[in-house]
Amino acid sequence: MSRKLHAAALPFVSRALRGGRKLRYSAVALLLALLSVILGAWLALGDGPLEHELRVGFKLEHPRHVQELLRYKIFAEDEYDLHDLRAAADRLSDDATLLRIAEGRFEPSGYAEHRVHERMTEALSLVAHDPALLHAVDPALHDAWEALRARHGLPQRPFIRGYVAWTNDLLAEQLRTIIANDLRPELTLYRSPLTAADALRVIGLVAGAMMMLLLMLFAPVIAGTQMAQEVHDNTLQPLTGTALSARELVLGLSLGPAAVVALLAAPQLILFLAAALAVGQVLPALGLLAAALAASAFLTALAQLAGLALGRQRSPSMLAMALTGVLVPLTFAGALLALELPARALGVLALLPQAAASHLLLESFIPAGTVMRANNVGPELLGDAMFAVLVNTAGMLCFAYLGLRALERRVGELAPSALRRGEALVGALVSTVLITIANPWTEARHRDPGEFYLINLGIALVPLSLLLMLRVPQAETPTALRRIPVAALLAEFAVGVLVFLAVSTACMGLEHLHVFTSPVALAYFAWTITVAGLLTIRVAALPMSLLAKIWAGVCVLALGVSFLHTAEWAHHPQSDASKILGFSTVSPLLGLIQAVMLVVIPVVLLRAIRHPATTAPRPD
Repeated sequence: MSRKLHAAALPFVSRALRGGRKLRYSAVALLLALLSVILGAWLALGDGPLEHELRVGFKLEHPRHVQELLRYKIFAEDEYDLHDLRAAADRLSDDATLLRIAEGRFEPSGYAEHRVHERMTEALSLVAHDPALLHAVDPALHDAWEALRARHGLPQRPFIRGYVAWTNDLLAEQLRTIIANDLRPELTLYRSPLTAADALRVIGLVAGAMMMLLLMLFAPVIAGTQMAQEVHDNTLQPLTGTALSARELVLGLSLGPAAVVALLAAPQLILFLAAALAVGQVLPALGLLAAALAASAFLTALAQLAGLALGRQRSPSMLAMALTGVLVPLTFAGALLALELPARALGVLALLPQAAASHLLLESFIPAGTVMRANNVGPELLGDAMFAVLVNTAGMLCFAYLGLRALERRVGELAPSALRRGEALVGALVSTVLITIANPWTEARHRDPGEFYLINLGIALVPLSLLLMLRVPQAETPTALRRIPVAALLAEFAVGVLVFLAVSTACMGLEHLHVFTSPVALAYFAWTITVAGLLTIRVAALPMSLLAKIWAGVCVLALGVSFLHTAEWAHHPQSDASKILGFSTVSPLLGLIQAVMLVVIPVVLLRAIRHPATTAPRPD
């Protein structure tokens, strides 16, 4: 098997790295690695405001005002400001002035004196009005604070924590600093609080992020673009006549771009693993590699299918821009979700591979439970997060396999449909499981069950429609002669929806499936599923003129309206019958138009599929 794979991949890899490309790609890879090192070191050790804001955004340090509170500091803007602050601190540090500040009788003059006075007031406000509260935090700290208060002759003041999100440990750290400084705030210029070890950690983060971009963004784009180029230039057909099997041909077409990505990503991988071994955690780092490879395989297969389907109608450059336009927002959304992941949204890690990989990247160098991530994923939720990541990786592997099978049949023209019925059903089940984990059922979380199964259904219709597209038979026969098994395909689509409903019912119980308790909701639900199936078949099976694309957009809008009606009637099954056509409450004419469209849309879609000659392009 390895010999066959090597023989299949060799011509495509050689073509991808022919001439001086291998040397150029190697040089680019080394430059990218050097850029990761420089960027990571600059981000970790830079003292400028931009570096500080980036570190705060990436959860590498607290904002400056929080650091000033926690460590009893005042950051000066420059040397002149530092000189003024020190002079002000000297004037305010004697016992008489401290007593006036504690009693609220001191009026500061000047900006520097005002800042020092504000910080000292915050420190004095931490004197415990209830000694038992501070004693519970740290008995030794309580005694030290009482000694300092008595030494300066300060009165008791109400106990204030200042920053409400601080824990007792952070409060104790703040008080220790105040006592150690004898109530005089530390005055200093701002410097990055990160050490050389932290810099190595940040370099690992940057290298891991670069590796993710190469695997999950760059690899799918160039693989899909190459497939579109092969189809556009009509060079794919001659390849099917060689001694290579369809599977070997697909693997070769995939491994050619993968060789370029591997060459570019190798130095980043070395940096990432070296940093994880030195200052990070190895298991999450290895998990990131597995999750990124699985997601890359799935996204690459999906991009190649798009290139295969659109290569004749669209130029490869347009497809490259379209793929980039889809993958870039998903990549940034995944990174943001991982950075600001609330406990309620842990399940998103199962649905969005970019979020799962970003979470593992953070776990490799900034583990859950550290100070900077305390408000997001805590250690007690780490097991749930890792379960979602494992499910996501398994799901991506399953989709990658289905994509490989679909590519094999499309490229080799081994069967009319890219997927078999059983494969599409497996894909529907995996999609349902991933979506259900992303938005799981809990009675405390979902006051309205529709927030669970209807929202999930709206998401599930996207993968179900893609699977249905891969079930639509493709043939080289003229458009007017095509025969499409509409009833069988709609039945398969309905089975996929029933699989989703069965999983939802198993999670929440049949009594919460309110869509079946209202005849109106059930009618709109059936209309939505039927039209979604018909529209998918129409788009996948027949050519799309400009007018057909406009009509498809109208159908999508109608599907959204119908879905909202389904949700509304499922939630309020006893509503007035006059509201069955929602637009009639705005205008009788709009209600009439809605009623007409409910009939016209499925009829027109079904007619186009049943009589494809009406959609065939007219000869010039």
